Amino acid sequence: MASIDKMHGTQREHDELRAWIKRHRPRWRKNIYPDRIGYSVAEERSIACFSTRQDRWLARKCDLPVVLRNLMFQYNENNEIHKLARAALKEGE
Repeated sequence: MASIDKMHGTQREHDELRAWIKRHRPRWRKNIYPDRIGYSVAEERSIACFSTRQDRWLARKCDLPVVLRNLMFQYNENNEIHKLARAALKEGE
């Protein structure tokens, strides 16, 4: 399945996502973009790109707010992935 869009976040969020993926889905590390020297810690940039199938899995399993916010932004509010991400984000509050 094709990817919908890239995930965006700060360098700190990139590092958190990379560590989370390394623990939970090591084979997906190829989907994480490399570190960007010169970016400030607070500056947003593209940090990863996942397929729709991977997005669905992340919406069910990942608790990182950056992932859940990106999924909600990328998918229509009537989409299953959007609903899963919204529910997980509310649960984490």
